[in-house]
Amino acid sequence: MHIKDVSFNYPVGSTNKQTLISNVTKNKSSKELIEESDQDAPFFRLLEGKGIFLNQEQLEAVRNTEGPQLLLANPGSGKTRVLTTRAGYILYKHPEIKASQLMLITFTSKAANEMKERLKQMDLISEEDIEKMYIGTFHSIFLRMLQSRGYKQKVISSDTFKEIVIKKALSKLKLEKTLQPETVIAAINNWKNQGLSPDDVETPNTFLCNLVKCFVEYEEWKLENNYIDYEDMLCESLRILRNDEKFRLHLQSYFQYIFIDEYQDSNSIQDDLIREILNVASNVFFVGDPKQTIYSFRNSSSKNIEKLKLNYPNLTINSLRSNYRSSREIVGLTNRLIPASDDNNSVAVNTEAGYVGYIRPSHPQEEAEWVARHIMDQTCLEHSQLSNYAILYRTHALSRSIVDVLAFYGVPFVIYGNAQSFYEGNLIKPLVGYLRLTEKPTDVQALVNIASTFYLSKEKVEAAALRYHAYNPTKPVMNCLFELGLKPFQIKTIKERMALMDRIANYEPVNIIKHLRKSFYDKYIGVSDKNNTVQKEMMLESLTELESAAKRFQVPGKFLSFIDNVLDMFERMDELKQDPKPDAVRLMTIHQAKGLEFPTVFVIGASENIIPHSSAINADQQEDRLNIMTKEMAIEEEKRILFVALSRAENELYISSPKMYHDKQVEVSRFLLEAYS
Repeated sequence: MHIKDVSFNYPVGSTNKQTLISNVTKNKSSKELIEESDQDAPFFRLLEGKGIFLNQEQLEAVRNTEGPQLLLANPGSGKTRVLTTRAGYILYKHPEIKASQLMLITFTSKAANEMKERLKQMDLISEEDIEKMYIGTFHSIFLRMLQSRGYKQKVISSDTFKEIVIKKALSKLKLEKTLQPETVIAAINNWKNQGLSPDDVETPNTFLCNLVKCFVEYEEWKLENNYIDYEDMLCESLRILRNDEKFRLHLQSYFQYIFIDEYQDSNSIQDDLIREILNVASNVFFVGDPKQTIYSFRNSSSKNIEKLKLNYPNLTINSLRSNYRSSREIVGLTNRLIPASDDNNSVAVNTEAGYVGYIRPSHPQEEAEWVARHIMDQTCLEHSQLSNYAILYRTHALSRSIVDVLAFYGVPFVIYGNAQSFYEGNLIKPLVGYLRLTEKPTDVQALVNIASTFYLSKEKVEAAALRYHAYNPTKPVMNCLFELGLKPFQIKTIKERMALMDRIANYEPVNIIKHLRKSFYDKYIGVSDKNNTVQKEMMLESLTELESAAKRFQVPGKFLSFIDNVLDMFERMDELKQDPKPDAVRLMTIHQAKGLEFPTVFVIGASENIIPHSSAINADQQEDRLNIMTKEMAIEEEKRILFVALSRAENELYISSPKMYHDKQVEVSRFLLEAYS
């Protein structure tokens, strides 16, 4: 597809037309740096025999094992190699220490598994010893500790479940019209991530007083029903460590070395936990990059690393600057996007020319067409694999256009993280259900999918619908609802809904959706009031995205057939995911891409109101941010999110900035223009 405004070297509207290129470095390896006379030479010779070579910066980080250490690791600089090699080095240097006396804390379970695999590949530690090591996330390691002390509570493992509990609390306290569930959840998570109980929170005003009442109610519900949430895993662990001196001293004497990866994304309670279990020698190894702090919603802060210097006065700081991942053009761009302090900018190792291209399509649909066609052309012309390509986006809703187009062309893809189709999401599925019923009133499954909008059990509705349809196969299945013994107000609602559907049945799909939203749906999902929250902004984005998808079709039947084709493609995607290395295009949000790398990356939606996201631009007006994050802080985090996206690319990087988004004109992201100013 031809797009008129394409600049292959710089974003449209930038003042600097020069290609950004980083410095290039050539590093000596451990083979040249380690003398045979060095006491630890046999260890590094063993590594080299396994194909593991370290540069000067990496060697320093591995060899400096004693006391508190901070490693500032730029993208692609080999931090995982340093972490695993350092663990092996400590056990080599201190044979009296057991492997189980090392604790390696990662940010994700996936990273923990990768760490174990790297250790196995080194073949310096037995697989049995590796399994005994404490390698995992903060939550998995401290849940293990709680369970060892007899904790057997069920875990609230989904945000949806937590929201249901909070809604019940709001209703019981008669605060449902005063507070939003997402505001309450944000407040509770924020307090618990600081290690605060309801008694610890100051309540200088009615707003905070009501939030604390909900906090108390939530904690009582969990206690009565034998539940804990993810935050409790850490809060309860901290309480035990502070109150049980014998247990605390046992852990301090047992764990000799602690490693913490992605430290910039930790929060205050996690930091407190580490300080409680640290031994006198404070042998702790922090690894992080403040430029990649993107989890403020989990209470992480870009200032965490700065605080280390205060908490550990004898902290030793090392840096990994050499970028082995990306081409010099990509490294040059990321260096300009967020220039590092203390001359800690990345330098490229790869001397082969890379490519950074900028696209300015008219709208997301054109953007998706261009990306899909470019991938298809490249795989045909250059015989490259589909798995070389990754498409990154700011929010899951933004994937709708590209998924639709890939499905249309039959291009295999795999979505990471939220693998559910956009049309199957809890927010969108009921609206699609109403569309299906306007097209086919006898559709039993469609009725089941809208049951929640009447506050009815899906199971109860499904049983009634199947029974009714068996005897009345040609009649509208919604009639079965009148056989459920409902109250008069429920029957009135159903009749009104049926009349609405009769009235709008012949409308274009986009207008059907708009009428459903205006009549009841926005109120049902809680986005019709004036209270502004981040969650509501994301929900409205998804609803508007559905309308954008529907606009391309004149009749509901055509739109529904298209949705079914997309859903069929998702079934194929599920099959592909069974293959550990499927030949398919990778799709994921930028947050899910953290720590990954791909030969070619497309960053879509690099426009204002997308990156930076409108929720950041309006941060000062959103009550669920609790005045913790200002607009300035939120926008700075958006820049770091873009930094993470761009630094995933190895050889080729395409950045697309649509001119229109949800029928509104949008400029190229300010961050790109600043980088080229």
